[in-house]
Amino acid sequence: MYKMFKNIHDTSRQPLYTFNAKDSNADLYNTLNPNQDIKSMLCQKQGNRCAKCQNYIMMKDIDYYKLKYLVPLQQGGQNDVNNLGVVCPNCL
Repeated sequence: MYKMFKNIHDTSRQPLYTFNAKDSNADLYNTLNPNQDIKSMLCQKQGNRCAKCQNYIMMKDIDYYKLKYLVPLQQGGQNDVNNLGVVCPNCL
């Protein structure tokens, strides 16, 4: 057990108890949540509204919203960022 924790400590160069996704270090947060920049960009492009129900999206709550294809891939939608939208939890 000691070797495992020592390896984890050595790879991150910090103790485990300081490793937090909501850390003030922006690089760490973006590493753990790579879709954050895409969500923010799409949210602004959509006028801060849900792509389906048009409810207002507050930027502080963006973590609760999900990315979804506007036209599903099974129905011929493109695998492209232009086919993605930010939707609220009720519209999933």
